[in-house]
Amino acid sequence: MTWFITFHTYGTRFHDPEPLAAWERRQMPQEPYLLCAGRREVVLAAIREACQDQGWGLLAVHVRTTHVHVVVETGPHSPGEARNLFKRRASQRLNEAGWDKKERRRWARHGHTRPVRQEAGPAIRYVVEGQGEPLAVWWAEQVGWRGERAAPGLGANDHSAEALAKAAEPG
Repeated sequence: MTWFITFHTYGTRFHDPEPLAAWERRQMPQEPYLLCAGRREVVLAAIREACQDQGWGLLAVHVRTTHVHVVVETGPHSPGEARNLFKRRASQRLNEAGWDKKERRRWARHGHTRPVRQEAGPAIRYVVEGQGEPLAVWWAEQVGWRGERAAPGLGANDHSAEALAKAAEPG
């Protein structure tokens, strides 16, 4: 089964109405968690690694400052299992890279999962193109964002030299 999965960073998504959101903010023991360029690249690599380890078909991923979108084929695994693995693996890799203390809350509870019942192209296009300026983004080499096969010689839009240089900058 193919899933469109979204999850947010800690403290960056609140409920309406505003009185409830204000109450939620007051209950937060830590500041909101934002993903800088270097953290986004670590999270992107962790999600790709998790999919490879599980044998899942990763179609697209876009790591933003406050949330992550993933289009993935998980076979018999539930989207909740995939989302939890992505969060766990990303946290492990961020710890290993020394970005934060182990106790840091990084992810909001739960997330959104939707089955991709038709062609995955529209979901991939939304993840790749529909998020504003591309940050840490990747899509499968064999699938274009419109669902067509990529032309021979065109690799995945993985990382430009500029994006890699930007990711190496501290903070």
